[in-house]
Amino acid sequence: MRIFVFLGTILVIFILFTGHVLLVTKDAPDDSYLPSLESSISMLSPMTAMPQLFTPKEQTWIDEHPVITVSMTPAFIPLSDSKQLNAYAGISLDYLRLLSRIIGIQFRIEPQSNWTTALEDAKQWRTDLFAMVEPTLAVDANLLLTRPHISLPGIIVIHENAQHATSLKELAGKRVSVVYRHYWHNYLENRYPDIILDPVSNPLQGLFRVMSGHSDALVDYKASVLPKLEDNTHLRLQATSTIPAQSGLSIGVRSDWPELHSILSKALYQIQPPERELINNRWLSRQPSLHLPPRTFWTSLLGIEVVLSVLLLIIFWNFQLRRKVEERTKRLAAELEKSAKAEDLQRLNTELQQAMKAADAATEAKSRFLANISHEIRTPLHGIISFTELAYLKNNPLPRNHQRTILDLSYALLDIVNDTLDFSKIEAGEMDTDTAPFMLDEVILRVCDMTMRGSMARELECLIDIDPSTPLALLGDAGRLQQILTNLMGNAVKFTPPGGRIHLQVRHGGNLHLSENQNKAQFLFFVHDTGVGIAPDQLPQLFQPFKQADSSLTRRHGGTGLGLSIARYMVENMGGEIWVESEVGQGSTFAFSIRLALQEQVEVLGGNTFMDLQAVVVSSSDTGVRVMRRTLEALGIQCQSHIASRVGPLSVLASLGKEPLRPDLIIIDRLLGDGDCPPALRLAAELQLRCAAPVPLVLVGGPREGLAISEFKDKPYPVEVIPAITVRCVRSTLRKLFDRKKAGFRGPRPAQSPVTPDLSSVRILVAEDNPVNQEIMSVLLEETRAQLKMAGNGIEALALLEREAFDLMFLDIQMPDMDGYETIKIMRERGYVLPVVALTAHAMQSDKQRCLDAGMDAYLSKPFKQALLFDTIHSLLPEYYRVPEAQAGDPARPSVPDAASWAFLPPCFSLETVIQTGLSPQQYPHHPAKFRQKPRAGCRPLPPCRPHP
Repeated sequence: MRIFVFLGTILVIFILFTGHVLLVTKDAPDDSYLPSLESSISMLSPMTAMPQLFTPKEQTWIDEHPVITVSMTPAFIPLSDSKQLNAYAGISLDYLRLLSRIIGIQFRIEPQSNWTTALEDAKQWRTDLFAMVEPTLAVDANLLLTRPHISLPGIIVIHENAQHATSLKELAGKRVSVVYRHYWHNYLENRYPDIILDPVSNPLQGLFRVMSGHSDALVDYKASVLPKLEDNTHLRLQATSTIPAQSGLSIGVRSDWPELHSILSKALYQIQPPERELINNRWLSRQPSLHLPPRTFWTSLLGIEVVLSVLLLIIFWNFQLRRKVEERTKRLAAELEKSAKAEDLQRLNTELQQAMKAADAATEAKSRFLANISHEIRTPLHGIISFTELAYLKNNPLPRNHQRTILDLSYALLDIVNDTLDFSKIEAGEMDTDTAPFMLDEVILRVCDMTMRGSMARELECLIDIDPSTPLALLGDAGRLQQILTNLMGNAVKFTPPGGRIHLQVRHGGNLHLSENQNKAQFLFFVHDTGVGIAPDQLPQLFQPFKQADSSLTRRHGGTGLGLSIARYMVENMGGEIWVESEVGQGSTFAFSIRLALQEQVEVLGGNTFMDLQAVVVSSSDTGVRVMRRTLEALGIQCQSHIASRVGPLSVLASLGKEPLRPDLIIIDRLLGDGDCPPALRLAAELQLRCAAPVPLVLVGGPREGLAISEFKDKPYPVEVIPAITVRCVRSTLRKLFDRKKAGFRGPRPAQSPVTPDLSSVRILVAEDNPVNQEIMSVLLEETRAQLKMAGNGIEALALLEREAFDLMFLDIQMPDMDGYETIKIMRERGYVLPVVALTAHAMQSDKQRCLDAGMDAYLSKPFKQALLFDTIHSLLPEYYRVPEAQAGDPARPSVPDAASWAFLPPCFSLETVIQTGLSPQQYPHHPAKFRQKPRAGCRPLPPCRPHP
């Protein structure tokens, strides 16, 4: 019975909500299609006078042809549109409806997939007419055209930061998106051949291409584009000017029916300007209406009455059947009770089989993961063991490049462990995000540093493109953002063949004023590569754990298959989304959006800081030149850019002419050559010879550590190497270049060891059962001259505490006889208050919290760096922590900070003021308060500043 009630309800809904949407279709037209035009029809000539419009011959023709077929594309807003099957609307359909009333014939729509196919069907007489033909583009012997009756203006859409374009002539030489083979495609192709056309499938796709920079502008119908701009304000686009319609649209009639052409022309003439204006206003500025026509109302009311009658019959029938059902139910209950046990057994058997299949699938996935993780662990272990064994057997110190290899392999092994740990945290629900101040460009450049070594080894062009208008001082989890970008950039390097390109774009999606105390902004990140690409059928599983696009990729490139799934979780946990676009053989684009809070009262970057400078910029690609120019021009630097071949960059000299160059700065892409960039260096030397005087040189691209460019050490001009072009990096570099006044080569130095404190007065107890870990602690603290005592377990540690006094204790958690938790419990019960630092290989957040809850003061997860160890000691024993004078620097002689060390000074500091202090980057964060109170002679006091993360 419920089925009948449900069907009756569906019938009522169908009548109520579909009765007023009847359009011109293949079946029969309905008067309710144009409710807003009923008044306009009465304004035409009287219906009795309409036959007098036509000659007897034409009237005979009308009687012989009661139905006319029409070619039309279902998605050409506002001329035509189909939002559901067999239902059409639009300006063209309104005109056909009025023509049907005037002439007395019916129009049957033959939908086509696109404009070109619909026009071709009309030309080949497969249909009788085409309702929207542009006369200048559809001149054909097979079609007779009526007088134009539809006129729609166009519009130009550009990026809000682009140069204003008021006419089509100003778009000459630029890339313009147009809908493929629609009116404006053909119009621009014939009238403006200097415009580079970029065909797209629909206007929305064209708007996205303008937003991403692939196109300079979009030209399409104004009525079609403006609603999409209003719905997508985050695209940061603007409509500049309206293009007047050059010619209207006509109705094309097959040429063997001149009678129909004459009939339509006369009927169109009867549609007066008020009716035409009514039709245009209906679709160009229409509002939703809830009015139902009378016919629809009475049809709906009749349907309701029918349904209510059926429902009464069903209720009566249901009452009669209920008694019969009750009797049959009693008889069947006994039979069902007998079969219930058999059915339960069968159900349990089915559930057991499904559980076994799921367990087998999980076991298979676990086996594959263990095989992959074993391979990924063994690969770096092989390098570490081999190089270490080589040094041990030969009894010689390892070369520095071998030491660097061991360090890189160790961190690669740590990354594998961290990925596995992060996935475990995600499954356990312990993956949290922190909120702290950070600078966005610092995160980007750290990612660039980590991926640059791999990209240079594979001769990849790595471009970092941060829009100069993007806010940099943010609040959020910088570590998670860096991990997401590192995963995506690492994959791009891994799957891009030698000679390819990797392009990281950062865009500001606009501010979001969520509340008075919460000011956030949306940021878009795009990682483009020219790699192998991904097949469409493999995209859905890409962000699943333990999955890669192809099993062959695991064998060829390695990987645990966890990176993208971790990245997706982190992005979603930060309130964003991640997606991918890829084409096999063409490359991939991984993109994600996140929301981050903005810091308040932060110095605005950019501006015409160096407006008097002129620079010569040389890069290996048009994209690289464009990125450099945009950033430099944001600082007011005038650029003379050139594109050079990566194989033969010296060929660019021919375009410079023979006149002496007079730039203030030369900027060259280091990737014009191989890993050590000899071609780039030769090009730099040739450009210096062309200059009237020595000019500072900036090499772009490459990690900030270990660059072998000793050729410049004896040159009379300063040289800087930066990993990428960003506003703050360039501004800081130029300040150092022009403040040094030809101080010679100042390229980045190798990574410096952390400042070693003097802990000679500190007594430290280390409770660690592993002899190797005991030795590591001894070596890490050896140069601090701290007084160390070792204990093999908690019992020995308590015994030492009874005999001696200590200032600090490092306590291993997992030890025999007495572990760390029991040890700290007894210590606190006995009244020992010395600071205790937990040492453990357990790295989950729950493990850290358990140590702190047990009474320990700090937590170090193995493995840890020496700098982190020193920072922990300083936080617990600030009164004992002293830096030797040899490392602190001579107070009487201020030294110029190293270029790489001060490259990312927070914007709230003044670089010139900081240089006067003579402090190193490691010392400065601890001393600003002292210098504000008592500045050195000749130095101006430091202004109060906000702490930087």
